[in-house]
Amino acid sequence: NRTDIHLKDDKLSKFVKLELGDTLKRKKDVLVLELLAIKECQPYVDLYDIFQNSFTHFESVDKNTKLKEMLYADRKMCEKISQWLRSADIGISHFEVERRIVPDEKRKLQKEIFDKLKTIPELNISNEPDDGYGEQYEYDLKFYHRGENNQEYPFGVYVESRGTVVFLGMLVKLCSAFVDGGLFFMDEIDCSLHPLLVKVLIQAFNNPKINKGGAQLICTTHDINLLKKDVLRRDEIW
Repeated sequence: NRTDIHLKDDKLSKFVKLELGDTLKRKKDVLVLELLAIKECQPYVDLYDIFQNSFTHFESVDKNTKLKEMLYADRKMCEKISQWLRSADIGISHFEVERRIVPDEKRKLQKEIFDKLKTIPELNISNEPDDGYGEQYEYDLKFYHRGENNQEYPFGVYVESRGTVVFLGMLVKLCSAFVDGGLFFMDEIDCSLHPLLVKVLIQAFNNPKINKGGAQLICTTHDINLLKKDVLRRDEIW
């Protein structure tokens, strides 16, 4: 029972226990550790900080304005990502980020909606920056597929498979991690990614010419096709 997990700690006050239990009953998608960190309960704050700061998080690029803005400004990274997508052989020739000016009426509406959301205590975003709401520009991800007569056709992010979009979010992090290093945790790596993408991803971690920073990947999988010598060594499988 999720509402009883925190009750085993005798160091927590009765008030905190009751408040946490009530929150867990109302919110099904919140972590106990996160709530304890918000309440500044030690040693949970330190433990939460380890997960928050020491590990690399994959982010959804299609809904993150700041990431799309960064990709738009970094053409070299876009070219690296395009190379990865081509090597995966999933029919994508290259990838781009397009920018356009947001109409004034739309910006005003976005700002008004976000300001109203900030007044709702349960959302806990009163001190959050706008993070893209009311911005001057908006960005579109474009994936180019090569068709007949070698002509390229652009597809928006919502036309691509979810696995391709997830893979793109990984590549944004991996481009820097393969240089500076990092630790990646993935549960069921084969769940949302195409088998070819999973294979390319794992082989990249094992390639010192690509993974110059010694980034590490720890993942679980149900795909026995990954248990081959050309993908993983025997000592890498547990």
